[in-house]
Amino acid sequence: MQPVRAKGARGCLCRLSQREESRETVGKGRSARVLKAVVISFLTVRSGTPAPVLNAILHGVSLLPVFLDLRGESALVVGGGVVALRRAMTLLEAGLNVTVVAPSLHPDLEALPVRAERRTYLSSDVQGQRVVVAATDSPTVNAAVSGDARAAGALVNHAGDAQQGSLRFAATTAKAGVQVAVSSGRELPMLTQALTERIAALLPSEEQLDSWTAYREEALRLEPEAKAAALAQLRTDIRAALGLAALALAESSRRPVGANPLEALGLNSLSQDTFSGGTA
Repeated sequence: MQPVRAKGARGCLCRLSQREESRETVGKGRSARVLKAVVISFLTVRSGTPAPVLNAILHGVSLLPVFLDLRGESALVVGGGVVALRRAMTLLEAGLNVTVVAPSLHPDLEALPVRAERRTYLSSDVQGQRVVVAATDSPTVNAAVSGDARAAGALVNHAGDAQQGSLRFAATTAKAGVQVAVSSGRELPMLTQALTERIAALLPSEEQLDSWTAYREEALRLEPEAKAAALAQLRTDIRAALGLAALALAESSRRPVGANPLEALGLNSLSQDTFSGGTA
């Protein structure tokens, strides 16, 4: 039985070692986050650049999150498969006039109110288009479409390689006029889909929206002091309805009293003078 006990001991030591490595990895990750926060604070003070801008630069975020009103504009979809079908439906829902160019079309694509041209792509097809989608099964054709569209000044979505385009279609969810778009900033559609589903469960009902809107309109007609109090109450009610009040309470209960993330690096006493090169 002695070999069995030895094997078990080695197993325990192995598990303990793995746990220590895991803790060390978590610790390094936390220290890296704290250090990045310190760097952002330092650069904010020294350069005068707003912290959100510096944060975006350090994280490599370069996408512009916007909602565009392109109703009545022209859009071109090059490709006739399932991806082209999804893109065409999205563009139609946004009110664009869609032209589809492909030698053959998916049956459901043929049923959509689009202008279909069953032929191969021509460089001149991008002229006059506000939005162009490259969604063929040929990387060569998609690259050509993307390049032509960029040269023509159109917004272009490259379905095979987002980096080659200037436009990405976010995962979206909408309810009662509230629309939310989600992008992971990388090729993780499973994440954006999961986030979208989670957000969909939080969206308020039309009755709630009507009630909050009416309350706000009444509050705006009040005297300044009463108006401020009413709007503050509305803000509290909305946050409570979305679960934010409970979340904030849970977060505060988990945080030790007086906890300071800078203490992990021994930087809890840093001041603005430290960042600017002076002495405290």
